[in-house]
Amino acid sequence: IADAESGSTLPLTRAPILHLDAGKVMGQSTSSLDRKGLGVGARNLAYVIYTSGSTGTPKGVMIEHRSLLNLVQWHCETFELHPGTRCSCLASVAFDAAAWEVWPALCAGATLVIAPAELTRDPEALLAWWAGQEIEISFLTTPLAEIALARNLHSEGLRTLLIGGDRLRQHPGRRSYQVVNNYGPTESTVVATSGSLLADDPVLHIGRPLANAKVYILDRLLKPVAVGVEGEIYVGGAGVARGYANRPDLTAERFLSDPFANDGSRMYRTGDMARWRPDGTIEFLGRNDDQVKIRGYRIELGEIEARLALHAGLRQSLVLAREDDSGEKRLVAYLVAREGEQVDVGELRRELRGALPEYMVPTAFVVLERLPLTTSGKVDRRALPAPRLGTPIGNAYEPPQGEVEETLAAIWGKLLGIERVGRNDGFFELGGHSLLATQMILRVRDSLFAGASMKDVFNHPTLRQFAERLDELRSEQLLVGLTASGEEVESLLGRLSAMSESEARECIRKLNTGVIT
Repeated sequence: IADAESGSTLPLTRAPILHLDAGKVMGQSTSSLDRKGLGVGARNLAYVIYTSGSTGTPKGVMIEHRSLLNLVQWHCETFELHPGTRCSCLASVAFDAAAWEVWPALCAGATLVIAPAELTRDPEALLAWWAGQEIEISFLTTPLAEIALARNLHSEGLRTLLIGGDRLRQHPGRRSYQVVNNYGPTESTVVATSGSLLADDPVLHIGRPLANAKVYILDRLLKPVAVGVEGEIYVGGAGVARGYANRPDLTAERFLSDPFANDGSRMYRTGDMARWRPDGTIEFLGRNDDQVKIRGYRIELGEIEARLALHAGLRQSLVLAREDDSGEKRLVAYLVAREGEQVDVGELRRELRGALPEYMVPTAFVVLERLPLTTSGKVDRRALPAPRLGTPIGNAYEPPQGEVEETLAAIWGKLLGIERVGRNDGFFELGGHSLLATQMILRVRDSLFAGASMKDVFNHPTLRQFAERLDELRSEQLLVGLTASGEEVESLLGRLSAMSESEARECIRKLNTGVIT
């Protein structure tokens, strides 16, 4: 679409060009169309945006004009947009946040400061450009906002920083501008809840429902939970999408009849967990699929991330449950250090062990310069590298010494899938966990004839320490055996000498482990 002057500058294309100043176009009426006569209303679609969500399968979310209008009016009133207000536009059009950035600003006559397209894939360059602009109201995805907050970057004249798109893990502290944390799935027209974070807020809450939005926190029976009790977030009210395009099955599964409304409206089941705080704000607790089960233990990944967030040297952290080559699920922590800081993984592991149960301590830690982001500015979990399990942390390799250490290193290597185990390496630091420790103890009893316990593994975690403990245990068990009379010992030795080597080994194993006396 072009006029004669601009049409001459277009690149060569086979697409037909509609000239606006041609007679056919210029001869049309300049008055608005009869909206009512055409049957156009607030329930018509404003846009369809595809999102994969947590399933990885793209689905088209259908948003109606009334839902977008509700977002526009709430935003303009809440953040005081007027003609001339300078607002940033950084989001890709493939991200629903773009609708939030563009339409309120244009409807209020505000100014959109649009980021150059070539910067959108380079977070560092994008933030440098952003900080150099004169912007009053800006939206940044959570990972970008955390970088900006950590470096104290902000645009000149910034009065409101809107954050959203992912879980906020670092408290912004006291700022010269308002920091607003927002929450909302695409199916609720970008934003469902919003709230300012104050310097003395003990919790990184996601605020309260928007105007004309309804938020329910329900149990498995779809009953409201009490304040402070965990439940699943359901969103109702004006922002709820029409459903998924051409997916009536999925629409029926996720968009349910609202039992708390008598107008036939629906609510969207988010799959996100939260709880009400006494002041009416909502504390986000993570996805219901963020609750993982590893070796029989149910683990909330958000609890581990919350503990990591307390470490002064970390800027960002993320915990995933990943399967290794053997199919075993392990907790992996991804860490980004603050500028000028070095992450001491050994120290961090000790801190976690002092605050969390052993089964919640990640078996692998991966230090990154930055978390990978999608084109929408969210953390790209699929791009996070697999950990190199079995890599010693801060320990120079020293080969095992003596028969016990060498035998023990062979047992650890086979169990953990590691080619080389040094005498200063720790069983848990190499990727071991309680279940593997149990298997290791059984193999140690078979090969080294020492009845170690789980307590011994935890108290003597390195190969050298555990080998020394095994020597102690074997000496203690030998002394116990020598309390028998000389005739009994002589009889036992005679019986052992008559056995085959495998039978004798089995007999000694049973003696040492108390199976026979």
